[in-house]
Amino acid sequence: MNHFESDSQEEWNRNPFINEFLRPAGVAEAIACRQSLGAGRSGTLSVLQGIGRRSFDEEDSALLARMSPHFSRVQQIRRLFDQSQERGALLASIVDRSSTGIIALQPDGPALFVNRSVRLMAEAGDGLALDRNGHLIAADRNAAKRLLAVRADVLRGGAGGIVRIARPSGRAPYVVLVARLPSENELVPAMGRGILVAIHDPAGPAASSPQRIADLLDLPHGAARLICALLDGEDLKRYGERAGISINTVRFHLKTAFARTGARSQAELVSQALLALNDLGPHFATG
Repeated sequence: MNHFESDSQEEWNRNPFINEFLRPAGVAEAIACRQSLGAGRSGTLSVLQGIGRRSFDEEDSALLARMSPHFSRVQQIRRLFDQSQERGALLASIVDRSSTGIIALQPDGPALFVNRSVRLMAEAGDGLALDRNGHLIAADRNAAKRLLAVRADVLRGGAGGIVRIARPSGRAPYVVLVARLPSENELVPAMGRGILVAIHDPAGPAASSPQRIADLLDLPHGAARLICALLDGEDLKRYGERAGISINTVRFHLKTAFARTGARSQAELVSQALLALNDLGPHFATG
C-alpha cells in the first residue's frame, strides 16, 4: 500500500505528477494498491482525496487492503463477461450464416436467437411463420399441435422430437428438430432449460442425398438412404413400401445407423444428419 506523497515537503512541491495532474484536478493525495489482472498482468487501484479533506491514515490503508481482493474478483468477472460476449457474438455470426434454420428459445418469453435462414423461410410463407416473439408457427394444424407437444416435452426434461411441416407449394415438408438447448454456461444456468429448434429444408442448399449422408456419417448406402427418407418426411413403413423392401430390412438399416452413429432414437439420428449436412456438407460434391 502506498501514499502518493513524499516525506519531504520540498520533493512533494516539485513532483510534476502532483503539480500537473493531481492538484489541477482538485486532488491532494492518494492511496493505492497493486491489482492482479490475470495472465501475468497487473495494475494499480487508487483512491483519491480532495484538497481540503482530511489526510488518509493507516485505517484507510488497512481498509483498502481488505477490499483489494474483492476489486480483483470484480475485474475477473468483468473480463469473463467481456470474453463471453465476444464468444457469443462470434457464434451468433457463424450460426446466422447457417443454411439450417436455428431458433434458440427461453422457457418463457421471446426467442434468444433467430438466424437468417429461419427469417427467409418465414418470409417465403410456405407453411411456416414467426410470431412477434420469434416462436415458430406451423400453418398445418396437426404440425402446430405436434410442435406444442414436443416443446412441452423438452420443458419437462424430455428429449423433444421431430416435427414435419407440410408446405402449400407441394415441396417436401420442412423437417423440424425440437430439443433441449445445450449449455455449459455456469453464468446462465437457466439456459439449460432452453429449447433448440432446427429447421431443415430438403429443397434447400443443404439438401441431402444418400451418397452425401454416407460420406458424412460413414454409413453403408442402405442406412444412408433410410436417413434421407427420414429427412424427407417419410416414416419407416412408407419408406419400405416405396423402396420395395420389407420392414425387417428397414429396421436392419436403422439398427446399423444407430450402431455407426451412436444415436439412440430416430430424432437423434436426424439431428446428427442435419448437423453433418450443415457443417460439413459444402465440402462434399452433391451425389
